[in-house]
Amino acid sequence: MKISLSTTSLIPYPLATIFAVAKELGFQGLELGINGEVARGGISHIRDLCHQHQMPILSLHPPMRPLPNWRTQRKTYLQLVDWARELGVSVVTFHGPGRWSKRGDMPPEFLALLLECRARAQGQVTVSLENGTTPWSSWLDRPRNHGEAELIGLERLAQEHGFSLTLDTTHAAIQGGVMPVYKRLGRWIANVHLSDRLLHLPPLPLSILDTVLLQHQVPGTGSLPLAALIHGLGRSGYGGPLTLEVSNIALRGWNLGLVKKRLAQGVAFCREHTINFQMSASKGRAV
Repeated sequence: MKISLSTTSLIPYPLATIFAVAKELGFQGLELGINGEVARGGISHIRDLCHQHQMPILSLHPPMRPLPNWRTQRKTYLQLVDWARELGVSVVTFHGPGRWSKRGDMPPEFLALLLECRARAQGQVTVSLENGTTPWSSWLDRPRNHGEAELIGLERLAQEHGFSLTLDTTHAAIQGGVMPVYKRLGRWIANVHLSDRLLHLPPLPLSILDTVLLQHQVPGTGSLPLAALIHGLGRSGYGGPLTLEVSNIALRGWNLGLVKKRLAQGVAFCREHTINFQMSASKGRAV
């Protein structure tokens, strides 16, 4: 497992600052979320930052809102695959459709887009679908992708079409629990969005409030069984990114010193439980 940082966690800091912070705190790579700076600077800007800070991009993530040249879902997803191939990024994480049927069916046109993206990847990039909300649906809606229907749909997508999945822990928490969702989807996981959730509360009425106030907290500061998840990933032989995706508010984004302090807590949590698993596994082999 490689400890990675989602650049969306440090919005609105410039990418140069995010790369520098990630390097300073010992992250092993980044998940690059497409934002205005990325869209303006293009691939050459990202390459320069990777070279300057010796920090690789481990995964790509779609923009959270439409941007120039990234305005439609189809164009965005295909362009992400192209960027991943050019940058040597192994995983692209996509959000699912705005709605799933009660039987877990996705719209045929969305499945066709995923198949087109995978063909475009030419075996060089893993196309992965995340459990949870999509930025292409309204933030004013209650979370509607957190139910049983979506889990059924994700399982079917992996089983019948061979797609990989990205596990978001705070989304899983309101889909039935982190460990139950991991047990269902774990064999297909190619990326993990790791964050905590405050308290055992039901989703707030507005998904944006739930996301900002309860979800995407620093690992180890909430109520989710993230240590057990890391140990489970270790036992499974998972070697993909362990991506800290924490909200700007949870990081106290208005103060860079506090941001670094809280991110350092998250890195320490991941390292502690990764090391604990390795030590336990070594003892087990010795016995």
